[in-house]
Amino acid sequence: MENFFDAHDNWKIVKKLVKEAKKGEYFSISDLNLSNETELYLKKNFSKGIYGHQKKAIELFQKKQNICITTSTASGKSLIFQVCSLETIHKNINSKIMAIYPLKALSNEQYEKFSKISDILKVGRIDGSVDISERINILKNSNIIIFTPDVIHAWLLDNLSDKNVTNFFANLNLVVIDEAHLYSGVFESNSAYVFRRINHIVSLLKNNVPQYIVASATIKDPKQHLNILCGIDFEIIDEKFDTSPEYEKEILLVEKSSTQDLLNVLSELFAYIIKETDKNFITFVDSRKQTEYIATISS
Repeated sequence: MENFFDAHDNWKIVKKLVKEAKKGEYFSISDLNLSNETELYLKKNFSKGIYGHQKKAIELFQKKQNICITTSTASGKSLIFQVCSLETIHKNINSKIMAIYPLKALSNEQYEKFSKISDILKVGRIDGSVDISERINILKNSNIIIFTPDVIHAWLLDNLSDKNVTNFFANLNLVVIDEAHLYSGVFESNSAYVFRRINHIVSLLKNNVPQYIVASATIKDPKQHLNILCGIDFEIIDEKFDTSPEYEKEILLVEKSSTQDLLNVLSELFAYIIKETDKNFITFVDSRKQTEYIATISS
């Protein structure tokens, strides 16, 4: 990629960073005192053991702590959700688990992952695309229900007079929140009211709030962010506990020429990556309009 930027006057490499490769370090699950169901799942799918941050998270979960995992992308945060969900249902088959994803696309992906773990996990999904007439049956027949924040606010919390909704909250023992860093601005303040209402309802029904497990990208102060968002305290599991493997990463910080249009130079860059290299890439932008532009010029 450096050759491309060196050969094109439209781009300038401002800085180059290299992150060295890291070997994975695995830990035994034998001392975690897990249920047979969970042990079988882990031994079948993770025969080498689990990573340090995964084990630390499970240990804190077993101590009834609210936890937030802020390790790197693809470090195995989903396994923590899965194990803690299995253990919650194993301990009490009537337990309900609320898994909240800020985007419908993310909830679809996680629905597939949860559904493949074990037969004891009955997974349902309630978002804006699910017909209202089907939602109560999903609530009754599933022990893990995947929601978006919007449908919790607009439908679930608006139907507290329904005994099935009340029973759901009375048995709610675990709340999973993924991509917590996306809760910012007005979305954060609106969601904070939603989570406080959830905590209040559960505390009225059984004198305690549900346990929380949260995953987030690295942010400046995750403990403060989550206290504002959820109204409770969290233990943070960050990079220092992360023993997952990593390939060497080369990071180029570049800037385009001030005289060139952004979309034109991006089109040139994407065409090079697609046609001249075997690399996959992902592009982050800050608006839907930019996403549509980039999708158009990349097709």
